[in-house]
Amino acid sequence: MADIRIPTTGGSTTRCTRRKAGAKDSLDLDDDDRAAIRSAVEGEAEARTLITHGTDTMVTTAEALRGIGGKVVVLTGAMQPASIRDSDAAFNLGLAVGAARLAAPGVYLAMSGRLFPAETVQKDRDAGVFREVDAEPPAADRP
Repeated sequence: MADIRIPTTGGSTTRCTRRKAGAKDSLDLDDDDRAAIRSAVEGEAEARTLITHGTDTMVTTAEALRGIGGKVVVLTGAMQPASIRDSDAAFNLGLAVGAARLAAPGVYLAMSGRLFPAETVQKDRDAGVFREVDAEPPAADRP
C-alpha cells in the first residue's frame, strides 16, 4: 500500500506504511475476521501497528489480539464520525500514533484521552467514553 507521512511538531515526521485489511462495520466482524486481523499483525515485519476500528466491537478485537509477542498494537476509533465537527477522531488518532511510538509491547486502546491495556477497558455507551473495567464513573456521570 501507499507509504504515508504523518507530520508532527518540531519539523520531525513519523514514517508509516498504510495497509487496508478490510472495510466492514465493526458490528459485522466475526471470529474469522478477527483471526485474519491477528494473522495480518503477526505477519507484519513492523513491531508497531495502529488499527482504526469501529468502537462497538473494538474491545472484542483487542481481546482477540492479546498475546501477540514483541509487538505494540494500538486500536483507535471515534465515538463521533470524523465528518462531524466535534468528532474525537483526530484527537484519538494523534494519541494512538504517540502511543504506538512509545508504548511497551502489548495490545492497547487509545480512546477518550487515555491509553488502556486491552484487558482493562470497556466501552461505556451511556457516557460515550471508554473507561477501565470496574472503574467508578466520574462524579459528573453518577446519579
